[in-house]
Amino acid sequence: MFAETVPFIRYGVPLAIAVIVAQVALSADLFIGGLLLAPEALGEYSVPRQIALFPAMVLVPVVTRSAIPMLAMVQDRPAQIGAVVEAGRAHVELLSAGVLGLLALTAPVISDFVLGSRYPLANWLIPLFALVGFIRLSYSVDQALAAGVGTVGKLATWNLAL
Repeated sequence: MFAETVPFIRYGVPLAIAVIVAQVALSADLFIGGLLLAPEALGEYSVPRQIALFPAMVLVPVVTRSAIPMLAMVQDRPAQIGAVVEAGRAHVELLSAGVLGLLALTAPVISDFVLGSRYPLANWLIPLFALVGFIRLSYSVDQALAAGVGTVGKLATWNLAL
């Protein structure tokens, strides 16, 4: 009975390690900021960060949940994997560029509306974090690729190396 679960464990454990390491890496700036900054300064940094990364937090699960099954269907046909990945990356980059670009361009309006005058740094932090969100969304395609074709061990190794 246990032998039947071994393939799932071999797939799931490296995937879990990769996801945990990626989440820690994505939050490392807050860990470091918590050690070095006063609570007020950390708030001035983290509130615009949360606003700018919100679109990425919404879109990453959609990308991952739609890409993994598509990649799993073609995992035995390497010639098609590249086409699926490139199409997925193009769609993700187009969508995220539009959403995050709009967010970056409207940062002063959003900052004043949501935060008021309490966070003057937000006007330039939101566009900076929008760029980070774009990179994060692009990386989500690579994570989905590794999960979809079963190379999660390489993904875990890559995330640990970074």
